[in-house]
Amino acid sequence: MPATPPPLLLAPLRVDGVDVRVDGPPKAPLVLLLHGWPDTLALWDATVAALATGYRCIRFTLPGFDLAQPPRATSAARMVQLIDAVLDAAGVAAPVTLLLHDWGCVFGYEYAARRPARVARIVGVDVGDHNSAPLQRALGPKGRRMVFGYQVWLAVAYKLGGGLGTRMARWMARRLRCRATPGQIGAQMGYP
Repeated sequence: MPATPPPLLLAPLRVDGVDVRVDGPPKAPLVLLLHGWPDTLALWDATVAALATGYRCIRFTLPGFDLAQPPRATSAARMVQLIDAVLDAAGVAAPVTLLLHDWGCVFGYEYAARRPARVARIVGVDVGDHNSAPLQRALGPKGRRMVFGYQVWLAVAYKLGGGLGTRMARWMARRLRCRATPGQIGAQMGYP
């Protein structure tokens, strides 16, 4: 049996100050991957490795989540514009599959609502449906307090910023058993 050829990695793109990775055959079905907190595009490395022989995978680190860049809070409307610009720069004309995680779900769902012609399907991973009665019942009072508490904690960390805010964000990531490398977690990621 012949070895599977390595996936085609296109030259990285830079769109509106954001580095964009495109992996996979140019004519393959398209998947746009959006991560959540406290991650970067690296969250998808294993997923892209599994998909990139049969899919063209496009991913980027959400603005403000790359600690090597200045803080950059981005509204949902601005994120929709950025996703359009990323897809345009990657030469995407066909509708894409959105593979979304956590806060990436919020931005991806907003994108799908505003640009339905550009979205073929959505796969949401690790996203809470905060408005649903079944989830509220399943969480119970203690679970609801925990969700509220960690969201407020991260919002305060974001507002404080600097070293204290970053220590707060890293502390919460440890408490929540996040797999992200602590050195890649910062207060500036808390803007959503």
